[in-house]
Amino acid sequence: MKGLLATAMTAKTILLINNEANLGEILHLSLTDFGGWQVFSTGSLSEGLQRAVQDQPDAILLALSSPYTDYFTFLQKLRAQPETQNIPVVILTTGAKWLDSKRLQQFQAVGAIDYAADPSLLSNQITKLLNLKAPLIGDES
Repeated sequence: MKGLLATAMTAKTILLINNEANLGEILHLSLTDFGGWQVFSTGSLSEGLQRAVQDQPDAILLALSSPYTDYFTFLQKLRAQPETQNIPVVILTTGAKWLDSKRLQQFQAVGAIDYAADPSLLSNQITKLLNLKAPLIGDES
């Protein structure tokens, strides 16, 4: 029990903003099971902004799954608030060719990942981009 309590106390928190139920479930399982992170999920950008202010996550994963959503406005609002301006954002997409380094810089995102890749590799890719050390499950130190 002590190991689980220590893990819960040291787990990094990630806010997942995604509007596809199946994708959200896969990402949530990958991040919790393979990455050991505590994941908060929401399906809307407005709720995501509120959760970012309220929960102060260690990082935000923003899944670009709908071409009709204004992600740029969301990121501008996120960066305009003192409580959320420094939270690292990773954009998750499926091969968006328009998302180059100039756009990532414009979005102030630390990087982008193709989430159609193997889910077991997703948490490692996110860890590399965020430079977070994923906690060990059951670690008692």
